[in-house]
Amino acid sequence: MADLWSKKMETYFKRVDFDGDGVITKKDFEGMAERFIKQGELTGDTAKHLTEKTTELWEAYHSSSGGVDSIDKATFVKAMDKIAHDHISKITEAPFKLFFGIVDANNDGMIQGSEFEDFFRIMGLDPKLAAESFKAIDTNNDNLLSLDEFISAGVEFFTSREDTPTKLFFGPLE
Repeated sequence: MADLWSKKMETYFKRVDFDGDGVITKKDFEGMAERFIKQGELTGDTAKHLTEKTTELWEAYHSSSGGVDSIDKATFVKAMDKIAHDHISKITEAPFKLFFGIVDANNDGMIQGSEFEDFFRIMGLDPKLAAESFKAIDTNNDNLLSLDEFISAGVEFFTSREDTPTKLFFGPLE
């Protein structure tokens, strides 16, 4: 299933290339943090922590890509292959926990479908695509995403080479 995994990484690459210039840079990750901070109305230590975690993600991609400041898609996929197992789980878990708190706009400890649409909006995706992804990662089919479901699905997106529903975490594969 290496082709599926590569396609997931290519899709994610496109999602985090916020300026759409065909490469990802630290600026893209700063833009991601800014969008989440703005949407979640974060301030102080929480905003700082989110910025640190997205920077940590960038640094992992940056170092795995040979330290280049501008990473193209092919280089990114190759770098992700190097870090896709244990290391990526650790560095993606913390940001997903923060993202969950932001997406859970009503702070009830669960993400509803409308809140997941907002997540897609933050990522620059058509919110209409959120319903299929939401359903795919709602493992207990209660029409809510728990913190565990959200983090597990996000981490599995990066680490699994199998054809699982979590392949839709960032929307349809491209």
